[in-house]
Amino acid sequence: MLKQWKYIEFEQCPKCGDDLEGFTTCEPEGMFYDGDQVRCLGKCGAALSISCDEGEAWISWNNEQED
Repeated sequence: MLKQWKYIEFEQCPKCGDDLEGFTTCEPEGMFYDGDQVRCLGKCGAALSISCDEGEAWISWNNEQED
């Protein structure tokens, strides 16, 4: 399975509040893997990632991302 961009429904960009999409090979719609790349669809263009632990997922800043 090739990675593809999928809309993220559970959270918005922590920088500007716009929509996000994640780059993943995860099959179920709305599901992502820990560490999947995330990008903001708004003007800020933030580079983020998905973090997962014990069935919960959240959006994290990439380590190299500056505020």
